[in-house]
Amino acid sequence: NKAPDKGIDIKNVTVTPVSIEPIDGKIISDFAAAVYNQNEAMQKIATASLPKVFPSPVSYQESGSSFLLNNMVQINADAAFDNEAQLMADDVMQLTGKRPSISTTPSTGASISLIKKEGIATEGYLLTVKANGVSIVASSPEGIFYGIQSFKSLLPLAAWQLTKIVKTITVPGVTITDAPRFAYRGFMLDAARNFQTKNEVLKLLDLMALYKLNTFHFHLT
Repeated sequence: NKAPDKGIDIKNVTVTPVSIEPIDGKIISDFAAAVYNQNEAMQKIATASLPKVFPSPVSYQESGSSFLLNNMVQINADAAFDNEAQLMADDVMQLTGKRPSISTTPSTGASISLIKKEGIATEGYLLTVKANGVSIVASSPEGIFYGIQSFKSLLPLAAWQLTKIVKTITVPGVTITDAPRFAYRGFMLDAARNFQTKNEVLKLLDLMALYKLNTFHFHLT
């Protein structure tokens, strides 16, 4: 860097030529062919073995039990998570047809609890689904929000069909510990050159939230 115009003699260098041979009439390097053959031999993971949360969390374990989500469920939330509790209640109402009550004190029946606990990464959370209830533990509203998104992804696809209300939804029992690997997780939309309606943009924002993306790069002009 101090002498950019000066050439540096690089020693102890070994050059190994790559053999290139035609395959089906095309020139493909041995490396490319080896990678292709390696990928072709990969076995697909059975759908039942895949985590039901995406992106794949840091830790994911199924318990074998399940939680029954219905219109009798209540939401218990720390006062710091009132906004997230309101969003959760809206989602439950969309699924069950009834908006659950929200309380800052524990309830005796089936409930979804949003609990504040220090020491967890800002966007991290712990999600536990048991037969008697659901708990999402985090140190910040961001962590609770992402925990809610993971809970939503556990629900069967049929539960989100807006043509009918499902009285009872079976949610698989899991223990999930998660925190983002990357601080910046963005998506760019260039509406100046690829026009989109307001509803399409709002739908995109909802999908970004579901996939835990946190930065929207919006080109308007």
